[in-house]
Amino acid sequence: MQLTRRTRETLVGAFVFVVASAFLVFAFTGGGAVRSGYPLFAKFRQVDGLSVGSPVHLAGIKVGEVSRMEFEARTNMAVVTFYIANAIKLSEDTSAQVVTDGLLGPKFLKLVPGGADEIIRPGGRIYYIQNGLIVERLLDTIVRNAENTRRKRLQKLKNCKCGGAQQTK
Repeated sequence: MQLTRRTRETLVGAFVFVVASAFLVFAFTGGGAVRSGYPLFAKFRQVDGLSVGSPVHLAGIKVGEVSRMEFEARTNMAVVTFYIANAIKLSEDTSAQVVTDGLLGPKFLKLVPGGADEIIRPGGRIYYIQNGLIVERLLDTIVRNAENTRRKRLQKLKNCKCGGAQQTK
């Protein structure tokens, strides 16, 4: 059975439409993101690069995602709310860190469990936090220090009287 050109074009168009629609659904739903679970929150002084939808990792495995970020004017802190899977139970001394995936990768929230017996209840707060490291500032500091060291060495070389003949009067 041979299809006419028009029928083939219609089938290809329908296929492209279905694939594009599936891609859009995947993109807007987060592609399997953790939408269920229970909420927790933490307050940070610095969360540059973290955003709603950023993953939450525990032991290197995604267990949730950031669901809300807002500025608390009273404390001048960023309040980050996130959901984690119901099966995950965290002790009250768990810490939360804003970290970068690699040197220039995206930011995510890393949870480091503690050893306390008490469990954080749904809607509870993680008190032990580590603010995000701004990689750009770190790189700027490294470059600035290297430049200062280079200038000092060049100045020493200019002031050095070694290697040349000295004049006597």
